[in-house]
Amino acid sequence: PDYDGNIEELFRAELYLISPLREPERFLQKEYFLTAQQRDIERQILKGIRAKHSDYYWFSGLPGTGKTLLLYDIAMKLSGKQRVCMIHCGESKKDWKRLHERLRRVEYLPDSEIGAECGLEEYSAVLVDEAHLLEPGARELLAGISTRRPVIFSGDCEDVISPDELGESAEMVWKSVPGVQTFRMTNRIRTNAELSVFIQNMMRLTRGKGRRMYPHVSAGYGNDEEEAEKLLKGYLALGYRYFEENAGSSEDVERLVVLLDERYFYDETGYLRSGNRSVRRLFHRLNQAKEELAFVVKKNEAVYSVILGLLQAM
Repeated sequence: PDYDGNIEELFRAELYLISPLREPERFLQKEYFLTAQQRDIERQILKGIRAKHSDYYWFSGLPGTGKTLLLYDIAMKLSGKQRVCMIHCGESKKDWKRLHERLRRVEYLPDSEIGAECGLEEYSAVLVDEAHLLEPGARELLAGISTRRPVIFSGDCEDVISPDELGESAEMVWKSVPGVQTFRMTNRIRTNAELSVFIQNMMRLTRGKGRRMYPHVSAGYGNDEEEAEKLLKGYLALGYRYFEENAGSSEDVERLVVLLDERYFYDETGYLRSGNRSVRRLFHRLNQAKEELAFVVKKNEAVYSVILGLLQAM
């Protein structure tokens, strides 16, 4: 079912807009809704595919805008009469493989297996989830197969991360491909809107951008390792989750606490930066919080002052 403009159905849609990974049974049974924006992007892509049977399509957005759900819905529509391949990038390949054991109409391929012998030429359509994580070699291979089949990419929009730190993102690469059709998803359907605004304002300081109160964001300061550890334990006792900086977990959590140490700083343009180039990972980690977000800032008065300033902006 799709939302057709009825307010009651829109309310119900808020309850059923899900990620296939989190609730595979509902996805397999089509117990979900697409937003008007998702439907419009899907309509344009399918129309283009019917007309040319080839070409590139790219849609991007912040985490939580429903990109994966839309990509799967497109895949299911294309797989009715043809072979379709879904490529997953990132750290949750095993979870996607479990879903595809049930979802037999769409064939699965992890990005680590993309190569000259992987058989992509056999498919009538190729869809790539989290395409911003593709390695350059995989990008080049995919760039050569769209003359006879459509290739659809879905990736995170990371324009709140400093261009110097982000480097050459996949989004910029694909936008430079001749003929690629690009779409931007803006309506968040999964993550708390309050947290989303705070994260964007914190990652890049823009005066007056979406200012509001943040009752579900908190922060504490530790002058040393011991104080920071006590603060972390306090948040854990309250039901918050904490992931080590290099942990590969991609699961969403109700309450998330994050540690910011002295390596983080703001540059002259207002972007949050880090001495060890981990801001990109931090951005995606922050967007795993669904209800509550907390910061423990260790030995970094400048960053702590910025966070307090955002929390007290009203």
